[in-house]
Amino acid sequence: MINRKAIDRIIEQIESAKKQGAEVVLEGKVEGNVMHPYILIGSNIVVTAQSEMFGPVATIISAESEEEAIRIK
Repeated sequence: MINRKAIDRIIEQIESAKKQGAEVVLEGKVEGNVMHPYILIGSNIVVTAQSEMFGPVATIISAESEEEAIRIK
């Protein structure tokens, strides 16, 4: 990451996603300006699924069928 401010912004988005119901399944460490990957499970309405994160964050959204996956926006 370019600086600590950028890391803090991403951490805020992750915390917001958790409040919206996302579950953190892999919590990356932050070492200086290095941020290791975070993986969340959530819905398409959580902030981490709706925003460009510009960091190592992935939100997994489950679907019951291929048709449902196509409908997810």
